Amino acid sequence: MSPARPLMFDLGRIRKSGIFGHVEYHRSLPSTNTTARELFVPLLAHAPALVLADEQTAGRGRGMREWWSTAGALTFSLVIRPADIGLSQENCPMLSLATGVAVHDMLAGELTSTAISIKWPNDVYVQHQKICGILSEHVTTDGQSGVIVGVGINVNNSLAHAPDDVRFRATSMFDEQQQSFDLTQILLATTARILHRANELAQDAARIIQPFNQNHLLNGRRVTVNSPTPVTGICREVNQAGHIVIATADGDVRIGSGEVVEWQ
Repeated sequence: MSPARPLMFDLGRIRKSGIFGHVEYHRSLPSTNTTARELFVPLLAHAPALVLADEQTAGRGRGMREWWSTAGALTFSLVIRPADIGLSQENCPMLSLATGVAVHDMLAGELTSTAISIKWPNDVYVQHQKICGILSEHVTTDGQSGVIVGVGINVNNSLAHAPDDVRFRATSMFDEQQQSFDLTQILLATTARILHRANELAQDAARIIQPFNQNHLLNGRRVTVNSPTPVTGICREVNQAGHIVIATADGDVRIGSGEVVEWQ
């Protein structure tokens, strides 16, 4: 089948959804997270605010990595004020985990006969191929504090013509189902679930950690985590603080921030 035909956003439907206090739409942006940072204070005043682009040309992942995407991918950022939902500063870093659970929820409802999993701290996989990346950033400017949650989901962009290093480790909703999806519907379903899971996180972190562990790609696997020095062992779980717990020869190691560079 030929590559998916991108479906455009219905901005009227998005604005009338009642989900967002403001919608900042651009046809093309280098990065929705970068734009959200540039407009942070006015966006925070209307949180939850959405920054949306048809095309993202220099999307940012963890560290200095770029998020590879083409037309038909869903790329957006949500600006959230934790105080609005009673989310403590201590639990703000777990918004990435809550977002992963939310994206998993959405994909489970759209993709049939497919194994969907979450990978600590910020990716969602179908089988063993990445379909979603998440970048959560805590920002404080002019005395205003909030979180920018950036999400990139491969929806209608086929990976068939991606660079080899991307094609073999990534997939899209189109590639899984061989059909195009309504981008507006996927956006609204995903953002509603993110805000729902963020509220659950504010009430009780266990409501996020439990489904995260139930669908965690790494539990029981041998992994290496850079944080910043490498730690290798068997992943036991993600604990109630959102830390990955690695069983090593010297005992359990709990890592709150890092990058999983190997797993088997």
